[in-house]
Amino acid sequence: MTDEGPFVYALKCLDLMVHRAALRLRARFELSADEFRGLYISDAQVDALLKARQETAAASPLCAQLATQWPVAMATLARQDRWKGLVRRLGLTVGEEQVLLIALAPHLDAKYAPLFAYLNDNIGRPYLTVDLIMRLLDWGATNPARWMLGAKGKLRRFGLLGHVPDSAPEGFALEDGLAAYLMGAPLSYAVAVEGVQVHEAPACRMPSLPPRAGFTDQLATASAHLGKQVIGLIGEAGSGRATYARDLLSQHVAAVFTVDARPLARGERPAAALRQAVVLAAISDSALLVQSAAELSADFLLRDALQLATDLNVPTLLLTDQTASLKRLCPTARPVPVSALSVTERKATWEFHLQGHGLHAEAQAIWSTADLFALRFGAIAAAVEALCPQAGSDRRLTADQLNAAARDQSSAAFSAGAAQVADRYDFDDLVLAPAVRDRINDFITATRHRRTVYETWNMQRRLGPARGLVAMFTGASGTGKSMAASVIAKALGLDLYRIELSAIVSKYIGETEKNLDAIFNAAREANAILFFDEADALFGKRSEVKEAHDRYANIECAYLLQKMERHDGIVILTTNMPRGLDAAFSRRIQFVIDFPRPDAALRETLWAGMFPPEVPLAGDVDFAFLARNFENTGGEIRNIALDAALRTAGQPGAKITMQALLKAVERQLVKQGRAPTAAAFKQHFKLVQQATG
Repeated sequence: MTDEGPFVYALKCLDLMVHRAALRLRARFELSADEFRGLYISDAQVDALLKARQETAAASPLCAQLATQWPVAMATLARQDRWKGLVRRLGLTVGEEQVLLIALAPHLDAKYAPLFAYLNDNIGRPYLTVDLIMRLLDWGATNPARWMLGAKGKLRRFGLLGHVPDSAPEGFALEDGLAAYLMGAPLSYAVAVEGVQVHEAPACRMPSLPPRAGFTDQLATASAHLGKQVIGLIGEAGSGRATYARDLLSQHVAAVFTVDARPLARGERPAAALRQAVVLAAISDSALLVQSAAELSADFLLRDALQLATDLNVPTLLLTDQTASLKRLCPTARPVPVSALSVTERKATWEFHLQGHGLHAEAQAIWSTADLFALRFGAIAAAVEALCPQAGSDRRLTADQLNAAARDQSSAAFSAGAAQVADRYDFDDLVLAPAVRDRINDFITATRHRRTVYETWNMQRRLGPARGLVAMFTGASGTGKSMAASVIAKALGLDLYRIELSAIVSKYIGETEKNLDAIFNAAREANAILFFDEADALFGKRSEVKEAHDRYANIECAYLLQKMERHDGIVILTTNMPRGLDAAFSRRIQFVIDFPRPDAALRETLWAGMFPPEVPLAGDVDFAFLARNFENTGGEIRNIALDAALRTAGQPGAKITMQALLKAVERQLVKQGRAPTAAAFKQHFKLVQQATG
């Protein structure tokens, strides 16, 4: 038996009720001595049922005691906070309170289960039935109060009384969570449902996220409607919507019931679990926060729960990613959009979390990281958390540490059409004309400060939806375009993903668009640079529509242009034929950098830099001659050097000689369909002929 506390007087009254009902049962059937009672229906029992009911003399004093003690018991219960809150928030009548108390009794004392079985005249029915309740409360068959036990009564509609499975006639029992709550259990224990968690509001109620101009005011305005109207926070996962919601609700209530629809939907009774969460939130003066609403396969389950929350004036916030989803689930909800963080807000969020962990960094370093990495609230918080062990005794962090932590939080699952490019090269590895290097530096600087221009200076009001940067690298194969893209990514501290066009473009209608969506969404999540190598195949001029395939090909091209224009990130494209690109595409490029074929001086630098110090070179190697007489690109020089090295490595006392390099040059010419001539090889032509012979 548990500590009955404030229920002691009520249970004494229930004991009187049970005693009275037992006396009446014995008087009616006179079967107390029958050892088989409850297992069969005897002739005597049938005769007793057909007789008019008569009050026994023994039961009369019990009725008098109940008349005086029951008001005392109810007055005692009215002083118990949880019981009082239940009655007040649900508007229960005295009769409903009495039924609820009877249903609570088996949870307070195990003796009532066998007593109920005795009164039901069946050991297999140790639960409440409509008939048993009517007899215990001495309600006649025509008493209107019996209808409170129907499906539309508050006790059933609010889920206070649950159906006992496989019971006949229908049996009722108090929901375990409600019983635990009324008996004084913590809210977190009372809500024993997968997918529902209770978050106690902190006493200090300090905000978990920094305020946002405009949005914070809009949220404060919406809070005036809490309890009267469902408020929907519309934004992407990680936008801080859940934290802002809990911060807002904790200012008005003592606890927040967080409902995650994903595990809830996997349960056996999602509707009952939702209803229980709403009712417990109502009677405990708590609030309701619904996440992952779209995961519920049956929308009506959530709609019914949200309507119940509104009827019971439960402050309710619903998190979703689309306005359409909100209106479908709750047409009367008040939408509050949670927009993506601006660069200024990201900087404030970095500062907020750094200060919260006692960390420090230069203002310019924080600004640079916030400008470069479009992280959401959750990712910034996780990045700062990961930085804590890296801080020294002075608790200061460098710009490189901030960028590295931000990069670690920038991750997404790219499809098979994208391959990450290793950042093996530094800026010093580029052998390019000074003008080209300057343009690459300009692009890096523009990338670092583009959000300042678009957001802080508000240039996007004039420029439309475009907030990213698109660069086109033009030039012959092997002039350093791909290498420059890798160098840019490393300089910015961003990942570079090469888009494999063969895996993106599909012959099936609509598949190309789907693949492009996945690529651009992943790039946004990862703060990665998209690299379309040899973009002519995908961005070429739109063709005249001669058949259905042409029309769909043009649609794909137009869709890609739209995705690039709206992409909030960096896109680099390379082409060998810039004149073959669609004019509409060319208008969307902010940077065009031409990579010309290297001159003799650059070629000599390329030749000399192609061989590390560990490579054994013969004394007759003449890089100046090779640079003057063969107009190779950097990619071609790389192939020639590798060819010569591979063919030399297996020889005794291997050294790369001038003859080996000249022979590799000859093979490169033949591969390109050009014949080696004495005019090209000059005085070394005999070496080539000797090698051939």
